Amino acid sequence: MEDWKFLKENIYYCDGSFRDITIRNTTKEDWKLWADVVNKTYKTSFSEGGSDIQTGKIDIYRVYDYWDGKTDTCLDATIFIGNIVVKTYFFTDEEIENDITPKEINTIDDHINLMQYLSTISTALNKRVVLTPENYNPSIEKELIIIDNDKVLFCGL
Repeated sequence: MEDWKFLKENIYYCDGSFRDITIRNTTKEDWKLWADVVNKTYKTSFSEGGSDIQTGKIDIYRVYDYWDGKTDTCLDATIFIGNIVVKTYFFTDEEIENDITPKEINTIDDHINLMQYLSTISTALNKRVVLTPENYNPSIEKELIIIDNDKVLFCGL
């Protein structure tokens, strides 16, 4: 299933939209585990309030403060996976959402690197990780890829 032309046309097509990576039904403990794995495995940056001041690691305790209403400063993180920039915004503790732009996935190696990230996260959290079109609506769209630990399923293609 890892034919590059097929993947580019059906998963990483460039139509101006992002792809969402979601992990549903998460807890603060899941987020902590996610941050620990990401901080340990990948180059990251963490920013508060869109500031130019960034730290090299995701500070999950600052995120907890944001969720608990102790600060209203918006937070975001960037994960660098080879040529791919993965953005994370901390909207809620109930779902981990990452965004990628398909413009950065230009080779089978980029795809493999992304699948390794998704599998690493799925295995660490023991939860399904799903790649969908941006703002996915299940009544009119299909999930693109589901990762369940080390199993990768290409959906609806």
